[in-house]
Amino acid sequence: MNIWIKRIIKAIVIWLLLIMIYLTLNLWFNVNIPIVSNIFGVNLIANTEAGRSITMTSIFPNWILSLACFVIAYVGVRWFWKGINKSKK
Repeated sequence: MNIWIKRIIKAIVIWLLLIMIYLTLNLWFNVNIPIVSNIFGVNLIANTEAGRSITMTSIFPNWILSLACFVIAYVGVRWFWKGINKSKK
């Protein structure tokens, strides 16, 4: 059971890193892609009046569903990949 908790935590950290990469890309290049915003469940609003600033708000049910789907997919792929590697040996 301990390995499952580690995989879930790792999936959450990867998900958060992907959101931070999207945030920095939006800050530098001002790329506001609605599809990516809906996938992650966050809405980024860039303001360039007095410097550059980004406001990040959450689209409530989307970010929970996105996180849950990412965790399930990550843990499932790891479990499937481990089964394939075990059968090759």
